[in-house]
Amino acid sequence: EASNRVVKVAQSGGAPSGATMADSVLPKVVAAVELLYTAAAEDPKKRREANSWLCEFRQQPEAWNVAAELLENPSSSHTLQFFAAQTLHLKLRHDFDELPEAQVVALKTTLLAHLVKALSVKNTPVVNTLRLAIATIAVQTNWQTFADDILQGVPSIAPDAGAYTAEKTLLFVVEVIPDECRSDRLEIDSRKRRAFADALDGMALKVLDFISKLAPVEGMAALVNPVLRCLSSWVQHCRVPAAALTQSPLFYSTFDALAGAPGYEESFDVACDAAVGIMRTYEATNPDSLPVIKEMVPRIMSLAEGLRSSRDQDPDRFRGFVILFTEMGEAFMDFLLSEEDVGQMAVLEILLECTAYEDPEVARTPLQFWYRMRCRIGEFDHVLQDRLTWTFAPVFSKLLQILLPLAKHPSDASDYFADSFDMMRECVADALDDCCMMIGAQEVLDSILGVLSEQMGYIFTLSPAQQLESWQAVESCLFSITCIRKWIAVKNTPGFAELVAALPQLPPVDALRVSSYRVIGYFADVFELRPDLLEPSFQFLLAGITNQATAHDASHALRDVCKDNAAQLGEPILGLYDSLDHAGLDAVDENAILQGLSSVMSTLPAGKCDNFLHHMMEMPMQRLNQAAAGDSAPNVSRELDKLATLMKFTRPREVQGVSPAEHPIVRALQRLWPTISAVLSRFQATFSIVERACRIVKHALRSAPRFMTPETIKFVIEQMVTFFHAYPQSAYLYVTSISVADFSADEQNATVFYEALVHLSSKVSEVLNSAAGFDENPEIVEEYSYLVARYLELLPLGLAQSGFFDSVVSFARVGVRASQREAQTGVMFSLTIFLMLGQPYQDDGKRVDMGLKVHPMARLSDEQQHFVVSRVREALSAQGAALVDALVKALTTGVPFYGFEGERASASTVIYGLLKCVPEALRSWLVAALEEVPAQISSAEDKQDFMQQLAEARDARDCTDAVYRLWRRAQHGLRRQKFHATMAPT
Repeated sequence: EASNRVVKVAQSGGAPSGATMADSVLPKVVAAVELLYTAAAEDPKKRREANSWLCEFRQQPEAWNVAAELLENPSSSHTLQFFAAQTLHLKLRHDFDELPEAQVVALKTTLLAHLVKALSVKNTPVVNTLRLAIATIAVQTNWQTFADDILQGVPSIAPDAGAYTAEKTLLFVVEVIPDECRSDRLEIDSRKRRAFADALDGMALKVLDFISKLAPVEGMAALVNPVLRCLSSWVQHCRVPAAALTQSPLFYSTFDALAGAPGYEESFDVACDAAVGIMRTYEATNPDSLPVIKEMVPRIMSLAEGLRSSRDQDPDRFRGFVILFTEMGEAFMDFLLSEEDVGQMAVLEILLECTAYEDPEVARTPLQFWYRMRCRIGEFDHVLQDRLTWTFAPVFSKLLQILLPLAKHPSDASDYFADSFDMMRECVADALDDCCMMIGAQEVLDSILGVLSEQMGYIFTLSPAQQLESWQAVESCLFSITCIRKWIAVKNTPGFAELVAALPQLPPVDALRVSSYRVIGYFADVFELRPDLLEPSFQFLLAGITNQATAHDASHALRDVCKDNAAQLGEPILGLYDSLDHAGLDAVDENAILQGLSSVMSTLPAGKCDNFLHHMMEMPMQRLNQAAAGDSAPNVSRELDKLATLMKFTRPREVQGVSPAEHPIVRALQRLWPTISAVLSRFQATFSIVERACRIVKHALRSAPRFMTPETIKFVIEQMVTFFHAYPQSAYLYVTSISVADFSADEQNATVFYEALVHLSSKVSEVLNSAAGFDENPEIVEEYSYLVARYLELLPLGLAQSGFFDSVVSFARVGVRASQREAQTGVMFSLTIFLMLGQPYQDDGKRVDMGLKVHPMARLSDEQQHFVVSRVREALSAQGAALVDALVKALTTGVPFYGFEGERASASTVIYGLLKCVPEALRSWLVAALEEVPAQISSAEDKQDFMQQLAEARDARDCTDAVYRLWRRAQHGLRRQKFHATMAPT
């Protein structure tokens, strides 16, 4: 069939008989390409449509012949030639099975001929694409004689070409073959890929010998860079023994290029890449790499003067040297960490020089080296760790002295520089952490405090105007202190309280204030030592929330101070709440302060906590009631978020002897409910408002779980059911799911939960009464699926006894076709949990690994487990065939599928669950379902391969591979079918 469909691709370029479809589509392809690439002034919409049509065209069998004709036609523009070459490359990558075996040799010859022609006219885009196409066909066909065939074939293809044309052509192809062999975009059986990769390993030395003879040839100087790139590619991707590499002249040419030797003036960057590739390949952890290491280290070290001389004269070259030395340090890390003196200190000194460079883009590279060095030291046994830490501590002490200047704010910088500086600061923070581990946090802190004391002493001698120009060094120290906060115990740090006391006296520069506020917030426990500083520091923070540039950090510092000093602050600080309305804070910062105030309220006796909580709730409730009544009111979502924050972070501690009815959170929920009910009724169709209102309920339930009586739980669940029936929103399902998770252990709640599921399910069935209903309500599909999964995990016995298992399968039969990602994942997750229940416990008492993460499931007795298993299999016996048929139809009719890439529930986890649960039945169901799939969508070979892969599947990953391949091939067939139905571009 493929032979009949695929028009022959031959060097002659004439369209053979049977090419009617290709002939008719060729003018349309030309028009679409011209529109896409050359009509810049055309309507962007038309260009997008042309691009979409061309992408569809490339997936059709006719694309082979059209691309060949475009390449062969001498009147084709460079744009058309590039499109044609790119099309053949993509077809070879993704649709190689369309190409009859008899036509492979002709296609190789065609591609080679066009590559020679493109090289002669220096059409670089076409050259690069054609050589990739040749590399792809080499991998797909295990073309191990490609080198000899190209050398012998080029003279017959282009007899009038100049000297060394064959060698140049081979060089350009050889350079990209190892990369293409390992490309993730190449669709090929893993065994075929591995076989060709092994063949490349075997010919690597021969290839290196070939290319090493090209560079010295007279007139071949232009090939220096391709030769070096070729060296890098083969060394990185193929097995080249270290000893053999050091015998190759190419290896040493790399260092000639790095040193700027005559003939290599334009090759520094390429040589840099080659050297980096070699170092990454021959790591010091491998003893076989020693010959390369011994040759490379002294040669790279000899470039130190080039590094220093280029620092100011040639920043781009300096950046390359920095990368080179950093990569050497990382690749040969174990060599540097040797206890023998191998000159490692000289290497580290150069890396310190690289780190000290003031350009953030450059400094980030070596900063990452110090992190990797510290990590590597941490991997050794404790005795060796101690010795290495002692040996290299002086190096990290020097690094510390470099970090503080690096962290200084530039006096004037562009937005681009500022972004780069922020990224570098993150690296500085990591390096400070490394220093703490290597030389001790106390030494790091003492060093920072020493510099800070000196700088603060200096800045206080300046006039106010001068201070505004000289704050950067102080801010750098404050920033550095915040970076090592996890290492600092304020109680053990003399002088820290004095530092906090001095912060309000620093000049009013926004960046300086931000770091000051962070210091106060991160080290809020300092006020336990110096309560007298709490009031002035608090006022300092309050001033910060009035400045838009500092409000975020000041409000979050206030939150932290309240949390760490809640009892000390007590009732007086709660008056701050009444001024928040006028502070001009955004919602995030206002809620941060509310979190802090909630922490303070939590320390009060239950009665007082209740009073203050009621007071803080009054204004949001009043505004929400106005909004529910239709009156003008502030942002409803913001007011709901305030209440959610209060419910989440108010967790009263003094509740001994307090009854559930007296608990502040329970009372708050009772007071809130009329408002919540009014809001839900008024805004029932607005998902964001319904979701926020339900979030208040969720936080209330979780803030006082021990005080939520069965009566309270029943009330909440019944309300969720009532509102869901009035206007279905997924948030009601979510609150019910949370309640099941948190309160199902209390048997008194079981009846309420089971009744809720019945009522919710009836409304869900009404809403999702068709496939269209599933697509129109993805949030409900998702949350209902996870709600059912929660019941299956925690209350499986009751569901089995109630006969609900049949409904799980019925829901999934339609839900497997859900196209929205999260909805589909939810359906697959609940179905996968259901299938897990259908399998007995393993010998270790655990359930079968389905390849995804699940919550801890209820532990059943042997008798209960046997009953649940039998009910699952009964449900499958009744509906399994229909379920599999729906799943296969979804896989082969264009439904997008997700979850193939990781620990997500997907079609593959469902099929694997069925395979473990009812293997024989699954095979018969699959055979019947696949028979209904048209051959043009999924061929008999595709179906057979799928069944064979499934039969050989050893685990969930193997099953995923099989299902993904079936789906991928079906998608291809569907696109081909769609294209033929709509031949004309818009």
